[in-house]
Amino acid sequence: MKKCTILFSALFVLFNLISCNKSLDCPDDCPLLYDEVGDHGLNILYGAEELVLTEVGGYSFRAYKPFGKSLKIKLELIDGNVWFYALGGEDGWDVSPYDESRGEQLFEFTGSGTNDLQFELVHHPNPEIVGGSFLIHYYENTKDISRTKKVIWGQ
Repeated sequence: MKKCTILFSALFVLFNLISCNKSLDCPDDCPLLYDEVGDHGLNILYGAEELVLTEVGGYSFRAYKPFGKSLKIKLELIDGNVWFYALGGEDGWDVSPYDESRGEQLFEFTGSGTNDLQFELVHHPNPEIVGGSFLIHYYENTKDISRTKKVIWGQ
């Protein structure tokens, strides 16, 4: 009887530990997550309403999406230089071409689990254009914008 109780307790603990595991389906309350730091540095998707970056260079574009959830990220240029991402590293993201007339680009997370895209902010060849700013629009499980964050960089 004691062995059955220990086995049942161990299975119960194991089930609770993996109920929101990134490799398994999650219940309805498993959230989309944005780690503070990713494989390529600070995660630009993490955090609140405004992010100020003082350095150009590599950043992470990292999200965790449980199976059955949806995530689209739209970047909208306000001013300055545009962003870049590492070609070939967008596996798991469906990335639209940059729309120069609107200053927008859409990133749709098509897989599930964690994906970390290498995201780059670089100086413009024109020395009078230093840094820039853009909006990140989050579409989390909806067709409407869930929230928006402003990123200011290199200034």
